[in-house]
Formats: sequence, C-alpha cells, structure tokens
Amino acid sequence: LNGRLYKIKEDVAFDYSRGFDARWTLRSRHVDLRFEPFMRKRIYAPLVVGTAHLNLCLGNFSGTVEGEGSGPIRVERLLGWAEEFRGRW
Repeated sequence: LNGRLYKIKEDVAFDYSRGFDARWTLRSRHVDLRFEPFMRKRIYAPLVVGTAHLNLCLGNFSGTVEGEGSGPIRVERLLGWAEEFRGRW
C-alpha cells in the first residue's frame, strides 16, 4: 500500500456466506475490507486418491487496512483476488 508491503500478523475472517459471486467482507483488528468479485473460476479435480475444489474470484477491494507502524490506509477498488480451496486426500 502506497508503495510499501505490510504483513498482517493476525487471522482475518472472510465472510462470503451469501455466495462466491456476492460481496465478501474481510475483518480483523487491523483489516476492514469489502471484496466485490467480478469474475469467478471454478475448478474441480477428481484425483485418484482424493478430490480438489477451487473457487478463485477476481475483484476489487475497498475499505481500510492498518499496517504495522502506520495509521489506517484507505483502499478504493484495489484489484486482487480471493479464493477458497478444499482438498481431500
């Protein structure tokens, strides 16, 4: 952000309970973001010894992030991705 990389040293809760194509929320003590997906890629791979499911969403992040040693940084329509992977081996 602003030309600097910040590490988020805490768990961030992802809420996409309304579905992958609806708006997601990402929250923690230092993160308050909304993710608006505009494209979704679904991959299902039946393997010999298990299965793999991937939902990869491209979209825009908006909200605030507070990095180590910084105040809140406002993010508007930052392009990125979010994904869910489930594997069974």
